[in-house]
Amino acid sequence: MDDVGTIGCNELHAASQRDGWTRCHFSQSVPRGGGIAFARCFACVLLGDDTGRYSYFYSKGANGFMTILDLRVSMGGCNYLLSGGLHARHEASYRRLLLTLFLVTAQITGPAMVNKLLAVAVLGGIGFVVWRYLCPSCHPPKPPVLDADEWWGPDHLKATRDESIKPFKIVFKPDMIKDLKDRLSRARKWTPPLEGVAFEYGFNSKSLEKVLQYWKDSYQFEAREKYLNTYPQFTTFIQGLSIHFIRVKPDATQGVEVVPLLLLHGWPGSVREFYELIPLLTKQRPGRNFVFEVVIPSLPGYGFSDAAVRPGLATPQKAVIMRNLMRRLGYQKFYVQGGDWGSVIVSNMATLFPEDILGHHTNLPFVQHKCTLLKTLVGSVFPSWVVEEKYAERMYPLSKFFSFLLEESGYLHLQATKPDTVGVALTDSPAGLAAYILEKFSTMTLFDYKHLPDGGLTKK
Repeated sequence: MDDVGTIGCNELHAASQRDGWTRCHFSQSVPRGGGIAFARCFACVLLGDDTGRYSYFYSKGANGFMTILDLRVSMGGCNYLLSGGLHARHEASYRRLLLTLFLVTAQITGPAMVNKLLAVAVLGGIGFVVWRYLCPSCHPPKPPVLDADEWWGPDHLKATRDESIKPFKIVFKPDMIKDLKDRLSRARKWTPPLEGVAFEYGFNSKSLEKVLQYWKDSYQFEAREKYLNTYPQFTTFIQGLSIHFIRVKPDATQGVEVVPLLLLHGWPGSVREFYELIPLLTKQRPGRNFVFEVVIPSLPGYGFSDAAVRPGLATPQKAVIMRNLMRRLGYQKFYVQGGDWGSVIVSNMATLFPEDILGHHTNLPFVQHKCTLLKTLVGSVFPSWVVEEKYAERMYPLSKFFSFLLEESGYLHLQATKPDTVGVALTDSPAGLAAYILEKFSTMTLFDYKHLPDGGLTKK
């Protein structure tokens, strides 16, 4: 052992003030033999009394690293020992570490909780060390190189590849409308909702009756068809799939820069969700010398775009298809925006093709990385380490977040694991499809809407 030393509460108190830690009471240290110092300290914070004592014993090696051999805590008449293995380069690091081990328990009181508090302290200390010293060195792996010509359509189409761009128009055929109304008229009588229940258990059956009645008797199919055809629409074959898309060019381009922008929807969305946004983007705004040309595709398997005929078409592969679509339209560089699944796809595009993407905007930021997960967990104890205080309620408590996931993501697991089963049921029953889709527009718009009898669907 090259060096044995002690640190008292006065020194820790000074460290807490210097490093911006939460202040608490520290009393004068009482030296003991063998290089171990005991001190009364912040029992006022932990247990509400002044009987708390702690000490630590460390060694300094030739490499400059110091190692805590043991950390002893005496509280409420009980003695606790935390054995070593915690390393740092400087003694100041130990001061912060000790403060971490104790302050992680500062908001919980009661002698009966001491064992649990110390366990939390140890885990918190280890988590802090990993987060503080390991995460800065984390580097994501290099992105994969995907096949830009991977074929997702029927094999027989390979011989007759058609790369032309064809106009497309949405048509509500009379026989389709008749079949829909016949199915709606044959809808069965449903079990009434439980007393006092709105949308907590899903779509309220009383509210559903009103929706289906409107769909069958009052829905203006002709007017809706005209509205959906407001903007120019096209289809083109990309990697074996017919991809449907809207393309809107600005009316006036003289003296302004035309900026290409790819907009991607998610589930249960469609190109329809961008209709109100299109004129805001394609018309020059005062004080700006640019205007957008927008491309809005139906994702593969959505709307009027073909679905893959074999498994494996995940978001990175869809990113390749979207990039190929933009190149088919003549754009080598462009901006991207996405929501829901569209946000994951445009994120993949920015990662896989950074030289093509001029800018990336998302309304559903999502990061999957071990360091991100670790920081999120550490932030559940110390939110200010991860997020500004005014935004903390958006992330924490994690119990609220995980409760929401458990309650509202059952559909996701079902669709991810058994899409063929649920697909049969929803395709064959327009009543079931309406309940399934519209319920998501209720709770995913505002979680509290589930407490309203109509799920908030009639709100504007």
